Amino acid sequence: MKKTFKLFVAALMLLGATSANAQFSQKENNRVPDRFHMGLRFAYTANTSTWENVYSKKGNTLDTKTLSFGSFGIGMDFQIAPVPVFLETGFYYVNKGFSLDTDKWKYDEMQHLHMLEIPFVISYHINVAPNLFINPFLGAYYAAGGPDGDLWKDIDADDALSDYGLRFGCGLNFGRLVVNMGYDYGLADIEPNKKFISTYSSKTPTFKTGMFFMTLGFNWAGSR
Repeated sequence: MKKTFKLFVAALMLLGATSANAQFSQKENNRVPDRFHMGLRFAYTANTSTWENVYSKKGNTLDTKTLSFGSFGIGMDFQIAPVPVFLETGFYYVNKGFSLDTDKWKYDEMQHLHMLEIPFVISYHINVAPNLFINPFLGAYYAAGGPDGDLWKDIDADDALSDYGLRFGCGLNFGRLVVNMGYDYGLADIEPNKKFISTYSSKTPTFKTGMFFMTLGFNWAGSR
């Protein structure tokens, strides 16, 4: 996971450097994009999770499998500086669930974590061709929602879980078309239910979320 994370960051840095070079080498194409954009977003996500203080009485560690889900929502951005620097946000449904190794753990394999996520990122819109912009972005996100699965049975329905962390990646805009690729790096320590804690660990187990995403969208307000 750490190796994949480092390769992902290196790829983003390379893409940013290439984009900056294209900006200065194609000045004839430079122009300011519209100051506001809004539209629908649909995404493919691949989730990861990192656990701490979890083991079974037989000494088994908790193994999880990466799961893929669909996501959708509304995205928007606002220009916040004389140069094309934008604040991007929106509202997205995401499922940050995971799959347990059922050979070692008695819980059902599929564990869902339905959440409403709100990102807050800063992006710089680099004009590389007529109506074509590359937008590296960096910021944070907050998410809240409810779980669904045997792992969460002892959690009250009113006890919504929350998650927060860093978001980074790069986007592409052509006219009204939006394409984004990035990663949500979770920082919140999320706890499973008390029964799970007493059965499988002498300490309080926690996990942090992680989510790769690829987004396709269409802006009905604002264009390039």
